[in-house]
Amino acid sequence: INPTSNMVFFRYADRPGVVGAVGNAFAGINIGGMHIARDHEGGQALMAITVDSAVNAALLDEVARTIGADMARVVAL
Repeated sequence: INPTSNMVFFRYADRPGVVGAVGNAFAGINIGGMHIARDHEGGQALMAITVDSAVNAALLDEVARTIGADMARVVAL
């Protein structure tokens, strides 16, 4: 994934429904790209998302809780 001005990262346990939950939560923010890597099926997954606008802390926390993320970060370059 190419770096952009606004990026979001989540680390969570790989399972069905996470991509949909993130997409629904980001309904007001345009997602430019998303890449997911996992160590193995059902293992740890890392999601990297590029977005067109900033993601505030409240939304980041809400999404992290919804998907059970043990790490959530916003990067603004």
